[in-house]
Amino acid sequence: MQHLLPCCALLASQNNLLDTVDEDCACFIAEQYMFLSNVNSHIGLGPIKDSNSRPTENQSLDLSPLSYRAYYRGRCSGCAYELFEMIPPIAAFAEKPAMSSPRHLDPDIIAEFHSLEQQVLLWVVPAPWDGTGPPNGPDADEIAAAIFQQMGLLITLRCALNGPGVPSPPIQDQISCCLSEARRVLKTISPSSYAWGTLLWSLFHIGSCITVPKEQKDYIATFMAMENKLPVCTSMVSVLSKLWDAIGHDGGFYGPYGIKRFLAREGIKPSL
Repeated sequence: MQHLLPCCALLASQNNLLDTVDEDCACFIAEQYMFLSNVNSHIGLGPIKDSNSRPTENQSLDLSPLSYRAYYRGRCSGCAYELFEMIPPIAAFAEKPAMSSPRHLDPDIIAEFHSLEQQVLLWVVPAPWDGTGPPNGPDADEIAAAIFQQMGLLITLRCALNGPGVPSPPIQDQISCCLSEARRVLKTISPSSYAWGTLLWSLFHIGSCITVPKEQKDYIATFMAMENKLPVCTSMVSVLSKLWDAIGHDGGFYGPYGIKRFLAREGIKPSL
């Protein structure tokens, strides 16, 4: 996503840019900015480091006037724009110190978990905005992709509740239920749908929690059946396969925490 950094410089130099350029262009820039800020900077869970690939504070931008319209304009998040905005708070929660052990029994951690979970669960498919010439709402594939993203957040949030490593049995049971539903939803998306382009983050995070070999093969076969394959898909299959092998030898590589640890060990710097 390094090529998106010019968007930050552009936005920082002209505060009213999004008000003066063509609306389609403004929505495109806004969503690319969101993806760079919220998604590509939070692949896996673990220490959040400052990065020159993330917008700085003086490049911050209030996208609220555009985000509602961008639901239907951009292809990075589809109609799940608000769900993608939940990634940074969940990443921050994953790094919040617990005052007691185990982490998932700490009262403050539990309270914040439930607050974040409610925000994810209360998400609804946005309706077309009012005004002249409203766009068509999202189709069934775009809605399914958004629900898959929602499941990805719920799984990542449960891993953040547990902390690094293989989750405790109660949390693992919840994750297993979410995994089953996520895999079911994924199979409902048409291979020809462009909604697949919104799923890279969730595909990676959900995949990091699949430990049954038969389910791993089915998972890869499902998303590799898409007709409009992105070049990154082949790389993701390779990384996931190596990650699954690492999990088999060391449970510390399990889940989103394991993603960051594995990428650091292998010297991989992914860009979704």
